[in-house]
Amino acid sequence: MLANSKVGKKFQTVLPLQIRKSLNLHEGDVLIWEPTEEGEVRVRAVPSYTEYLKSLGGQIWTTVEEADSAVKEEDQAWD
Repeated sequence: MLANSKVGKKFQTVLPLQIRKSLNLHEGDVLIWEPTEEGEVRVRAVPSYTEYLKSLGGQIWTTVEEADSAVKEEDQAWD
């Protein structure tokens, strides 16, 4: 499914209705925006910031120190 939207004042955009419905998005939901090396942007809906961090854990954390560092880095990115 392809959909488009325009970037407006303050760099805001409206998610097209068909995208909101297909992802079951609601006001207040969190979206993660990830630019790719190809110049595209991947957008993922996550239930919460905590769930997003939890999803990273299995992929990158092998020690408590690594987990601590990753959480601090993510926390700073959200400021």
